[in-house]
Parts: sequence; structure tokens; C-alpha cells
Amino acid sequence: MLQSIQKLWGSWIALAVTSLTFGAFHLGNPGATLWSALAITLKAGVLLGAAFLWRRNLWFAMGLHFAWNALEDALGIPVSELPAAGLFTVKANGAAWLTGGDFGLDGSIVTVILEIVIANPMLIGAAQKRP
Repeated sequence: MLQSIQKLWGSWIALAVTSLTFGAFHLGNPGATLWSALAITLKAGVLLGAAFLWRRNLWFAMGLHFAWNALEDALGIPVSELPAAGLFTVKANGAAWLTGGDFGLDGSIVTVILEIVIANPMLIGAAQKRP
């Protein structure tokens, strides 16, 4: 999807459309809210799109997605409010906007900021590769 839109309208529109689509798909998760979908759009949608634009390798983006979900699951942290039977039992305490609340780290402003910071060098690298 990203490549097709990129050919028609450019990288930025492709990144925006696919990130919004990725966030919208997560609205079907139990307990999803507009905030959690926006958080996933901003963090994972942008990060995974940036990863693809930078490396031009779908496996790289898929590997990042798998690694994030597997790490959360292994640590017993809910993955987009889907229960995780990990090595630990984790119950986040504190403000939901910081911890992600019942939705898990995917709904935390901390991970949104962290993943946007990680995505920036990828976006810069992708922009430098483009003719």
C-alpha cells in the first residue's frame, strides 16, 4: 500500500495514509479508544513506515513490529489491550497517559515520543536516499 501511494502522491502522503490505516485497524482491539488509535498511528505507523522507506525492505519493518509485540508479550505487558501471558505479571500504576493504562504501552505518550524519536533518523536516511 505504501509503495503504491508513494508512486502516486509521494512519500509523505504515503506515510500519512498508511500510518492512519495502521492506527484505524487497531480500533477493533478490545478497549481501543481514539487516543490509542492515534497513539498507534503516531508511533508504530510512522516508525514502521519510516523503517520501510529507509531500508526499502518489508522484512525489516515486519521484524520491528514482531520484536515490539514479542517483547511486550514476553514481559507480560498487554499488547494493545490483548492479554499477555509473559514471564511476569505486569500491572501499570499511574496516569493512563503515561503508562498506557489497560491498553498497555501502545497507549502511552512515552512510547509515542520514543518511537517518533527513533523514526526521525530513519526518515532522514530515507530522504537522503531519494533522488
